Amino acid sequence: MSATAEGELSAPDGWLKNAAGREYIPAQGRSGVIYRQGEETPEQARARDERDNTKGERPRKKAQPVKGKKPPAPTQVDLKKLEHQLAEGLKMPAMVFAAAPGVPEAERMWAVNHFTKPGLGGADYLARNLVAASEYNPWLREQLERAVSGEAIAVKMITSMSLAAAVFAYAAPPLIVMANLPFPDVGRELLDMPPRRAEAPPAPEPHAESATPTAAAPPPEPVAAPI
Repeated sequence: MSATAEGELSAPDGWLKNAAGREYIPAQGRSGVIYRQGEETPEQARARDERDNTKGERPRKKAQPVKGKKPPAPTQVDLKKLEHQLAEGLKMPAMVFAAAPGVPEAERMWAVNHFTKPGLGGADYLARNLVAASEYNPWLREQLERAVSGEAIAVKMITSMSLAAAVFAYAAPPLIVMANLPFPDVGRELLDMPPRRAEAPPAPEPHAESATPTAAAPPPEPVAAPI
């Protein structure tokens, strides 16, 4: 046994003795010392000290991976998608006019072509004007998005001249043609409408002075008297 600093004594088995003669070893992982109990070795003392210090500790939860917060679902419809959905919905009347009873086939096919054509007066033309107007009108944009989402609302049209012309060119020609209403020839040509059907002239009413008199029946022949 050899002398150490502060009067401690070092034994060959690894234990240290203080001035009072108690055997101990420095604690590992914490401050302080571990006193010997019975004939235990330093390794047994360290194992006992570790058990005693960890007995009352709660098990630590494993760190959970940080999950990014899911962004909110988009509430606006893309402009191109909105235009496509509007155009498809505005083409629906074509099926109704295609099956209209009592209308010549040429005029029914014209009505179908009117709603489905890409130019002025067609569904695509009206849908594009509506979407273009909605870019500068948040209220109209909201109504259009709600309309294509299936909500039962009345979509009001703004009073711009270009949009009003598009609405008229879309809705008026089929009504004019089907009802055979009068419409200027220039307008019919511009909106690609067929000529107005010729109406049959009314039958003339008979007049008393122009009526042909009925021929009188011939008088009966005289019957000869018997002799």
